[in-house]
Amino acid sequence: MKKGKRKANELVIAGSVDHPSHGHDGTGTVLSEEALSVTSDPSSSVVYMAESQHSEQYPAIEWNETDVTFDIPASYLLDSGLNFPADGLVLYVRDEFKKQFGFLEEVMTQNKLGIILGSPGCGKSSCAFAFMTSQLDAGWVFTWVHLETTEILCVRFEQNSKSIFTCTLLDLDNFRTFLTTASPDKRHFVLLDGYRDGEEKHSTVSMVCEGWLGECRTERRLCKMCSMACRAKYNMDEETRKKVKPVYIDSWILDEFRAAFACTKIFDRFKKNLDSGLAIDGQTREDLTKEDLIMAKYYFAGTCARYMFAYTSEAVISNITDSISACSDILPYLEGSVGEHAVYTINRLISTKTINERGRLRRENSLVSRFAASELALKFGPDLVKR
Repeated sequence: MKKGKRKANELVIAGSVDHPSHGHDGTGTVLSEEALSVTSDPSSSVVYMAESQHSEQYPAIEWNETDVTFDIPASYLLDSGLNFPADGLVLYVRDEFKKQFGFLEEVMTQNKLGIILGSPGCGKSSCAFAFMTSQLDAGWVFTWVHLETTEILCVRFEQNSKSIFTCTLLDLDNFRTFLTTASPDKRHFVLLDGYRDGEEKHSTVSMVCEGWLGECRTERRLCKMCSMACRAKYNMDEETRKKVKPVYIDSWILDEFRAAFACTKIFDRFKKNLDSGLAIDGQTREDLTKEDLIMAKYYFAGTCARYMFAYTSEAVISNITDSISACSDILPYLEGSVGEHAVYTINRLISTKTINERGRLRRENSLVSRFAASELALKFGPDLVKR
């Protein structure tokens, strides 16, 4: 999997020439400061682009609700912070995907401040990026903002062109300036990805984005994709005034994975990671059915689509065991008495779904997979089961 990231002093403009230092095969041209009109601040490792006439065209990706998959070329994804194969992303369109599309349309048309929540790996970010690419002919400027540990990665689509901006989480003045550099005669939608409540630097970036939104609410939109399953404490009156609208995206269920792998394009693309039952005592199994492969991987990956599609069983096991080693007590997270937003590592162990009880919706937390449950039982012993 490639990660959409490039050095801060380099700028992607076109999508035709390879740059070997980043290992991409024909997905982007790297142009230096000497080749473009850019502003650079060496003290903060900031580069952003002035006008360029060398941009590749990035038209809207056509899609309708009857399509089983949504395909995003790698050239669109480069520098987004999202992980993707060299030939781009193929996303399975489940009901929660359609629900998130509808939510983002509502944010655009009804002038809401959107917040998308859900457990890590449920597909919030990739769906939001897909929505953005489907709207590139709608007359809007779209800016994708991805928060990493120390950096802010930005991708802007404007008039079928793409520009890149990168700065540190501490360099908010330049980030604020970048948000305001879009065409003044265009409406502007910012999608803030990877946001985690409770992290001071993330909260500061969020405040900058909300300040930018408040300066021209009629022409600007903002939606946050949160790397957590639930929200921190919030003020209802304040949120009403700000027109905040949240949506919760459920984790995947087994039948959704079965439906996804029934699609030949999905199965052929990801079958290499359905590897959990392929070898027993060193002997390769050739007699496993598709259902056998899905069920074997589901034991480890559980409800996390990222685990099921994008990673090998070995990588999933490593990630889950690392999360368990950082966990001193899982029960408060399952009960909801400790906000999942506080510890992202532990949040990876949590699966969430919406329960309808006689017309009343509530959120329910559980463990991401049977493997995670088994490992936690081994760590905490009978006391966990009793509690």
